[in-house]
Amino acid sequence: MNELIKLTDNLFRVKNDLDGALREILERQENDAEQTFTPQAMTCESEDEFKIYLSLPFASKENINLSLKENVLSIEGESVFKNEKNAEILRNEIPYGKFFRAFRLTQAVNSSAIKASYKDGILEVTLPKAQEAKPNKINIE
Repeated sequence: MNELIKLTDNLFRVKNDLDGALREILERQENDAEQTFTPQAMTCESEDEFKIYLSLPFASKENINLSLKENVLSIEGESVFKNEKNAEILRNEIPYGKFFRAFRLTQAVNSSAIKASYKDGILEVTLPKAQEAKPNKINIE
C-alpha cells in the first residue's frame, strides 16, 4: 500500500511539473504571437490573374507595405491592437504585431498593373499575368 501511495505521489509531481512546463511554453507563445506573426493566406489563379488574400486583423492600410523584387512579392507591416479601456485580455487567439509574408511568383506578372486593397481585415492583392504567361488558345482549322 505504501508503494502505491509513493507511486501516486510521484505521478502527481510529474503531472504538476508537466503542467507547469506546458503553461510556460503556452505563455511564451502567446507573448511571441503579440510580437510577430505570419498572416494566413489564400491564393487563387484565373486565366488572367493571380489573387492573394491575407488575413490582417487590427491592421491599417498605412501600416502595410508591398514590394515585388525578382519575382518575389513581399508583404510586411504591423497590426496594432488598441486596448483603449485597458481591459484584461483573458484569452487571445487573434495574432497581431509585426508580420511578414513572401510569395515566389512562378509566372511573369504585369508589375505595373498590380493592385491591392484592404477591407474588413483582409488584404487583397491582384497580380495580372503578363501577356507571355497567359495561355494561348489554338484554333483547329
